[in-house]
Amino acid sequence: MAWQRTIPFGYQMRQGKIECSPADADTVRDIFARYLQGESLQYIATAMAAQGSRYHERTMCWNKNMVKRVLENSRYLGDERYPRVIG
Repeated sequence: MAWQRTIPFGYQMRQGKIECSPADADTVRDIFARYLQGESLQYIATAMAAQGSRYHERTMCWNKNMVKRVLENSRYLGDERYPRVIG
């Protein structure tokens, strides 16, 4: 059966509010920093798995599509529901 995240990686729900998940938010910032340094999506995915970062509780595996989803998500800049993680 397929599974999906209901809240973007780097965030958690706490007492009915979306807030930054400290360890995952650090991973998001690391992904952006690595990308800006010129690392490929696949290289970043391999590094995240090697660090033991979990994209989802069900797996330690990362792939380039997961990294791409993080990089393309404008919520990390902050909006009315999501606190700022990068920027």
